[in-house]
Amino acid sequence: MAFKAWIAVKAVHILLALLVLTSQCIQNCVAAEKQCDATHSCPADTTCCCVMPIGVDICVSWGCCPLPDATCCPDHRHCCPANLPICDEVTKQCASKDDGTTHVRRAPWSDVTPAKVTDS
Repeated sequence: MAFKAWIAVKAVHILLALLVLTSQCIQNCVAAEKQCDATHSCPADTTCCCVMPIGVDICVSWGCCPLPDATCCPDHRHCCPANLPICDEVTKQCASKDDGTTHVRRAPWSDVTPAKVTDS
């Protein structure tokens, strides 16, 4: 009988540990996303970019740039890293700010992917 009681206690401990781990996972999963608006979210290490603007201040649909603190390009489909914030739509590249020298750094721009849509 003592062995059965010991097994029952161990089972309760395991269930409690699973409950704690599940609770921590839920908290981390929520923290692992950033809200673009009430119905769209992106992973935490990305940048929300409006992919369907209406006017200047309204966005109907969002996308996720795979870069943190990125610049969203005016074409609403690409983005540039923080250290190369200029979207050059002619060369389809990201460029550094012109500091008065002849050297402007460039890199390919990144594609914006659809944001996760959540229920409001």
